[in-house]
Amino acid sequence: MKRVLVIGDVISDVYRDTTYRKQCPDAPTIRAVVDTSREVRPGGAANVAVNVAALAPKAQVDLI
Repeated sequence: MKRVLVIGDVISDVYRDTTYRKQCPDAPTIRAVVDTSREVRPGGAANVAVNVAALAPKAQVDLI
């Protein structure tokens, strides 16, 4: 069994889809938006660790 060590920052990538609802009457340059969907995925070194684990399912992946 192969071992892989991934060292780096573990962050979350957040992808948001929004729709425009209306303009704020107090500040017409600011638009009021509503989240229609939100997806959180691993980012940074966490993304690398997930990808390595998917490409090499028999490998042991450690993340620091």
